[in-house]
Amino acid sequence: MRAWTIFGMLAIAVLCAFGWPTASAQARPEVFVVRDIAVDATAANAAAAQTAALGQGRAAAFQQLVRRIGLPEDVAARGIPAVAGAQLDRLISGVDVSNERRSGVRYLASLSVRFDPSAVRALLRQSGIRFVDTGTPPVLVVARANGGPAGTADRWRAAWRNAGYEQALVPLVAGTDGGGAVPDWAAVESTARQVGATTALFVTARFDASGSVVEVIEIGPRELRRDRGLVNLAPIAGDTDFSRAMPALVREVAERLQTDWKVTALSRSGERGRVQLTARYESLSQWIQMRRALGSSPLASDIRTDAVARDGALLSIRTAGTVEQLREDLEQRGLAVSEEAGGLVARLR
Repeated sequence: MRAWTIFGMLAIAVLCAFGWPTASAQARPEVFVVRDIAVDATAANAAAAQTAALGQGRAAAFQQLVRRIGLPEDVAARGIPAVAGAQLDRLISGVDVSNERRSGVRYLASLSVRFDPSAVRALLRQSGIRFVDTGTPPVLVVARANGGPAGTADRWRAAWRNAGYEQALVPLVAGTDGGGAVPDWAAVESTARQVGATTALFVTARFDASGSVVEVIEIGPRELRRDRGLVNLAPIAGDTDFSRAMPALVREVAERLQTDWKVTALSRSGERGRVQLTARYESLSQWIQMRRALGSSPLASDIRTDAVARDGALLSIRTAGTVEQLREDLEQRGLAVSEEAGGLVARLR
């Protein structure tokens, strides 16, 4: 035990000396990768068709990236920056091409485009578009349906599986079943852990002649429950099996979650202050995990270690947002945060 204490305290001291990781430094590289861009172009010859298709695909990928990380109200007000040619080339660090098909005058393929984070950030700042490039842990989606013709529940789950939000800022990973009669973390925790999720989103849809309504509830450990509201859609003529309604409902729910996260991450004005938090850990590895979780939060900055011991550290954190917002964000990153006699205390779950 004494040997561990000396080594552990030395390691902790070294970690503190090197400072804290920051949310911007830990932006997930996948945020700046746009996958599965389908391209299809026809021209006078195969080479010209390929050139046209790749140009169209790179431009489409950039537009998708801006929508992914940009604040919707800024994108709507200012538009997506118009870039092409050499300027677009400077934003892109690589392109992977798959599923190529070609004829004498036509070219089809699927692209994955990797963007240079620093170049994209600089362009968006110049364009006056606020953005968020750090995300949350994955969220397990539990899709359930009432009403509609036979097979409606299966189609509703398939709509979520095919939605393509796994690489979003709030990654949404669809589960394979309905998760029980009522939203219950115990019933889905094992599945959530398998995909790295720390919360589950129950999306319960009702389909009938009057239209579609989706109730959205997020649950997690320690009786965490957030009501995310309702999404309504009027009937669509001829859509008797709701196959056209479902993708629209999925987009509305998913985009609402993305926007809520961006607003939370950017909510700095008027609420910036400092809070003290005690980090409790039982080993050096736990302390490292806690540092990563704290350092990856866009709501925490200028983290100072005021005191450190073998089983805990007293931290001072500059917050962007309210204490409650910070607590909720840290809980999504795998920390249990409670209010105790000495103030806020964080532990690994």
